[in-house]
Amino acid sequence: MSIKVLTSPNAFSSGAQLWITPQPEHSPWTKRIDWYLNMQMRRAEKHQHREIHSDLKQTLIENELPEFDFPADKSAPLLIGCQGHLPVEAIVRVPFLDKQADWFDALRKIWAELERPQVRLFLPDNMNVEQVKSFWPEEDQHLVSIVPYSTTLE
Repeated sequence: MSIKVLTSPNAFSSGAQLWITPQPEHSPWTKRIDWYLNMQMRRAEKHQHREIHSDLKQTLIENELPEFDFPADKSAPLLIGCQGHLPVEAIVRVPFLDKQADWFDALRKIWAELERPQVRLFLPDNMNVEQVKSFWPEEDQHLVSIVPYSTTLE
């Protein structure tokens, strides 16, 4: 069984446990999905890292403990649980950079870490179905459905 290609009316249908999208500027599908998620993706992009409170900093210094800092990496994937909003358990926004191979390597790594669920890929603007088939391992293609960029939104 090979990769299933979906059209616009079926893009948001059930049948996958995980959806993967590029950032909104590379796919109109991501914008539509974000709408149904109450703009969680957009809000995550605008999230500002908070500074450690001065009292905590002072306590760390007094106890000779290292100061910790967990800044958000804007290029890191974003995982959003979306049960009750869309017919899927979770969505991962994986930033699409310049190289398709790098994007697919990131997708497959995330997919493997999530224990290889059925996945739906919303493709970025410069990628086609044949490229997906060449990047995705043939033995796992039955777990993949894709929504091409060229599929029109209605």
